[in-house]
Amino acid sequence: MIKKFFVITIKEGNAVKIGLKKWWRLNVGPTNKITHALYFSLLADGWKSEVVGNEILLFSPEAYNGAEEDVVQRIDSNQNVNFSNRSFEMMSVLFTSFIESYNALKEVGILRNQKDITGQLGEWVASVIFDANISANGINQFWDLENADGIKFQVKSHAKSLTTNARWTPIEYSTDAIINYIVIVVFDPNYKLLELYKIPFNEALARRTDRNILNWSQVVHFKIENLNDLLQEKNLGFIVNADA
Repeated sequence: MIKKFFVITIKEGNAVKIGLKKWWRLNVGPTNKITHALYFSLLADGWKSEVVGNEILLFSPEAYNGAEEDVVQRIDSNQNVNFSNRSFEMMSVLFTSFIESYNALKEVGILRNQKDITGQLGEWVASVIFDANISANGINQFWDLENADGIKFQVKSHAKSLTTNARWTPIEYSTDAIINYIVIVVFDPNYKLLELYKIPFNEALARRTDRNILNWSQVVHFKIENLNDLLQEKNLGFIVNADA
């Protein structure tokens, strides 16, 4: 698999992700050096390098902000994923950069829906808030997260358009499903967190319709209050919705 090189810097307080060669042309000048030569040049200047999938990310000293060397290390496929030791400064940079890239790809028509992206971001946010690990099995039949006490969470995530009135989640599980809680994560279109519900599994089943639809109006007493304060406490201030 061909590796792609990107630079992540901070501009006006925001993380910016750009191709290595393009960044070099804009900030240093024309060059005949190959990509690897530019890469090693920045390393020599104190930049940090991390590998994420097929991308090699170079973080400026300001963007890296002293984060641990292993913040985006590959996770062994036979282990649950625990984010507790990762630098939240780094996670903030990566999260913001990803959303900017995602919106750009959506504008040019390369991405046409939010289904998979929304689910994975929702699981990560819930794992941090509820101190749980993400299942190593991406297609686990029932649960997505498990905490140290063996409590299992099924996470349902939504990225709501500002114009939609839809406020429901499909709950298509039998009563013997191995789930302790249903977690509903509701993002706005820019993936700021709007609402969060933690519903006991039996309560979710009891309140769903005969078509397996759970209307959020039926579980308002399981909605997490003071959400923005909780996000700040969990170092997730970068997804706080300023209007909430």
